[in-house]
Amino acid sequence: MENSKIKIGLIGLGTVGSGVFKTLQNFNNVEVTKIAVRNKNKKRNIEGLDESIITDNAYDIVNDPEIQIVAELVGGVEPAFDLIKTAIKNGKHIVTANKELLAKHGEELFNFAEENNKVVLYEAAIAGGIPLIMPIKTILAGNKITKIKAILN
Repeated sequence: MENSKIKIGLIGLGTVGSGVFKTLQNFNNVEVTKIAVRNKNKKRNIEGLDESIITDNAYDIVNDPEIQIVAELVGGVEPAFDLIKTAIKNGKHIVTANKELLAKHGEELFNFAEENNKVVLYEAAIAGGIPLIMPIKTILAGNKITKIKAILN
């Protein structure tokens, strides 16, 4: 059932982006339909990568009406901030590991996403990717947490 696949666009195909791409290949219900990179001509040795889905314009991803989820994997504040806001405005959910962006504009992005009935998932941006945020928001939501002792990056 090809039409039931979740369409994902990746912005970035460096160390993190290529790892995400390789992981997503293991799921039958998702399809990476576009990947934005800085240099389209760079040789990439990634098994299963269809070079025809690579673009050097990240706005091709955030403006694509078929893409449902955008994974921002480039870091920094700009152009990541504008790309994420544009993607949300265009009805896409967001996944990011961008610590700097979240530290500087996280509240604004979360509020904007909520206004647009979208989510910004960011668990990979904290504690080295330890699954921490979702359990606190879901499983432990009924508990009164008074203190967290941890080493965070």
